[in-house]
Amino acid sequence: MNDQTPQNLEPQQNKKSDWHWLTGKGNLKVWITVGIVFFVIILIVIFSEPDSNQQNELQQQEQTQEQASEKQSDQSGTEDKKKEAVKKKEEPFYEELEYDDRVLIENHFYLVSTGESEENLEKIAKEIKSNKCKKQCNILLYDDKKAYELDKQTYEMSTPEEVQEWEVNYYVYVADHFVGLQAFDSESLWHYPFKDSKYKELKSNQ
Repeated sequence: MNDQTPQNLEPQQNKKSDWHWLTGKGNLKVWITVGIVFFVIILIVIFSEPDSNQQNELQQQEQTQEQASEKQSDQSGTEDKKKEAVKKKEEPFYEELEYDDRVLIENHFYLVSTGESEENLEKIAKEIKSNKCKKQCNILLYDDKKAYELDKQTYEMSTPEEVQEWEVNYYVYVADHFVGLQAFDSESLWHYPFKDSKYKELKSNQ
């Protein structure tokens, strides 16, 4: 009996020892600490997901705002270009062909657009007189460069025969494209100065 009793009690003592290892004060603190750590990790995971979603939403909002801003900028740039194009179209075109200084008077020869309105021609002459004339000046406007070149030929003619031949061949053409003359002693523009009685006569003979 005495030999069996210790043998029978030994497994029970081992079981108690194993359970004591799991439930001992020191080990219990460890388990509590581990549980707290896991709990904190779970909380972090749970609360970090909305933050991530919020960040994604904020990024999407920022991207949308940037795209809207770029689109608005593009539209604004397009509108500015359109306005600039319209402005250029409305502003009359003129280009200097020749400047002729005659000491006491100066002559300004300019090329303008074909079909320019009388109002715009007067505006051009006024701008030239205000910005280019340094003294008394004549302003001559052509809408065709060839007409200007033909008209310049008469300045070098010395005989009536040369003038008459030129008039027969070129007077009507030049008259159709010599669109304006503002003389040094005038404040107004003379439209188509060569369209006179001679023009009508030569025109009828063509």
